Amino acid sequence: MAGFVASTLVSLIGAALVSAGIKRGVEFCFALSLIAGSLGVFAMIAGAMMLALETRFSCRVVREEKSFLTERVQVRIGRLVGVRTAR
Repeated sequence: MAGFVASTLVSLIGAALVSAGIKRGVEFCFALSLIAGSLGVFAMIAGAMMLALETRFSCRVVREEKSFLTERVQVRIGRLVGVRTAR
C-alpha cells in the first residue's frame, strides 16, 4: 500500500509543478512515481502469491489433523465395540 501512496503523492507533486509552470523536476517526479507504483504492484503480487502458498499449507495441516482425529475416533469406537461384544 505504501508504494501506491508514494506514487500518488509524487504524482500530485509533479502535477503541481506542471500547474505552476515549473519544468524542472517534473520528469523526475513522474519517473519516481512510476517506480513507486511498480514496486507497489510487485509487492501486491508477491503478497498474493504468499497468501496462496499459506492457504495451501493450512489446508494440508487441516487434512492431516482430520486424518489423525478420524483414526483416534475409529480406535476408540473399536475398543468400545470390542468391550461390548466380549461381555
